Amino acid sequence: YVLAAMPFHAFFGVILMTSPAIIAEDFYRYLDLPWADLQAQQYLGGGVAWAGGEVPLMIVIVALAIQWSRQDTREARRKDRHLDAGRDEEFDAYNQMLQRLTDRDAARPGLRPGPGVQESPRP
Repeated sequence: YVLAAMPFHAFFGVILMTSPAIIAEDFYRYLDLPWADLQAQQYLGGGVAWAGGEVPLMIVIVALAIQWSRQDTREARRKDRHLDAGRDEEFDAYNQMLQRLTDRDAARPGLRPGPGVQESPRP
């Protein structure tokens, strides 16, 4: 969601900065502020919208990436400890399946090993 929000700030800011029309120009003309350069103020506002949206989101993305990396490292360590202790049911089930396949192939006479597998000499 954070990555999806980033382009909206950029588009909004760039549109404000490049627009020849002043947003709410009638309102600001009604205020009759002699010191206000509306085009420059709108350009500045577009820059603030762009940077004010992008910079914090980049900080959030970096923080999320760091947290994601740390969580992945913790999960890998936990999984390694689990495997080293011999308490992994998936690993055991996979090994049992391989053993059943090996036993099945050994029980069939005349089967030849697949490519890349050396056939042991038979007595």
